[in-house]
Amino acid sequence: MKKTKRISKKVSKKTKVEEKKKRPTTVTILGWISIGYAIFITASSMIAFIYLGFARNLLARSLYQYPAQMRSLLVLFNYSQLMMLPTMAIAIFVIIAGIFLLKLHAWARDALEVVSWLTIGYRIGTGIFFMVFWRNVLAHMPFPQAGPGLGLIMGPHGTFMTLISTAMHVVPLAVIIYVLRSKDVTEAFAKS
Repeated sequence: MKKTKRISKKVSKKTKVEEKKKRPTTVTILGWISIGYAIFITASSMIAFIYLGFARNLLARSLYQYPAQMRSLLVLFNYSQLMMLPTMAIAIFVIIAGIFLLKLHAWARDALEVVSWLTIGYRIGTGIFFMVFWRNVLAHMPFPQAGPGLGLIMGPHGTFMTLISTAMHVVPLAVIIYVLRSKDVTEAFAKS
């Protein structure tokens, strides 16, 4: 009789622990997607950092050979290497948050949601900036070799590419926020 009670207590303790630690598939998928995407962003940022260092050295020598409108673009390009450092730091933080999301730590869920919202704001702001900047540069840029038609083609093309690039980042982030707020995910973190 005592042996049976001990065994039943052990089994009930195990089931409580398993029930508490059981992770929904959506959390697993979201955790691994966050980790994989952050690794990709870290690697891309490192490559861009190196590339922009070489490109900046080449362009700095001949900065004043370009028209005034192009010089403002090149000044922006000169500082774009600095943008890679915070991008890498945030991506490394997302890797850590993704690992802890898999372990069902509530702070990781909140951190991924905050980073997702901030990234959506950043991407939309960057998209608006580049659409306005691109149009301004094209409006004042001389195209003697290509004729006047190039500006008419490149304006809508740049706008379209900016919209596509922005949507490629904003839509998945909106889905991530939706999943992080879903019933399965919130219940899983409420149990832990």
